[in-house]
Amino acid sequence: MAELNCGYCEKICKRTHKGQKFCSQECWKSNCKKENTYQCCVCGSNYYRTKSHAERSSGRYCSHSCQAKEMLGENHMNHNPDCTKNCEHCGAEFSAWGERKNTGRFCSKGCQSKYKKANIHKTRDSCNCQQCGSVFFAKRIKGYIPVFCTTECSSRFHARQMSGEGNPRYIHGLAEKGYVDFPESLKAEIRERDGNQCKICGVQRESYDKEFDVHHIDYDKKNGSEENLITVCRFCHGKFHGSKKQREIWKKRLSKLLEEPARSLRSLIISG
Repeated sequence: MAELNCGYCEKICKRTHKGQKFCSQECWKSNCKKENTYQCCVCGSNYYRTKSHAERSSGRYCSHSCQAKEMLGENHMNHNPDCTKNCEHCGAEFSAWGERKNTGRFCSKGCQSKYKKANIHKTRDSCNCQQCGSVFFAKRIKGYIPVFCTTECSSRFHARQMSGEGNPRYIHGLAEKGYVDFPESLKAEIRERDGNQCKICGVQRESYDKEFDVHHIDYDKKNGSEENLITVCRFCHGKFHGSKKQREIWKKRLSKLLEEPARSLRSLIISG
């Protein structure tokens, strides 16, 4: 078998097959890496690319960031030295090409953002926040100017308006629990009187997951008479505690329902 000189380490070895150029696979890999090592034209560092990758690209940059640095300024593909402008924020000169030739005002998006923040008072109206009193600039939306600087201030103002007498469900501001003349034994009697079912929707106790509520028809917790109490489920009970106007409507309907138990609630609602 003929001998050969390794193309990488120049070691003399026996040829095992036709076309062999290296003594080992390690030498072949090292030679490939040596032949496909390039120098970046931006940072000057050496980098390796496969043969197929080098054929598809120019092989001038070690990374996309170096390529981006090379393409800035005068090396940009759309650079037009005859059309330059001065940035309205920092005053730096920049090349205006394409659409920026007529509309470009800033050298970068950062300068554009800083310019808008510094001159926001020129394009928006000055307002005072109704919650914290701070001054803020807002843009008119269909003629309406916001009155709160943040959503947090808006939520706090709404919470303050809905507390106390400002709440549409406000009655007297006193707690409605703990009355001595409304014991559990009285509730049990009312439930048994009404057949252990909701007098509104008709659901039975067997198909319900908890004890029924006992509602005061005139909304007076101190009035514990049987004519003022009715058995309802928690879903129907939630309908009764609305605004003052709604309470008056339900008060009349529930009174008629106890006076005429044979009639259905639907007929009472239709008749008003």
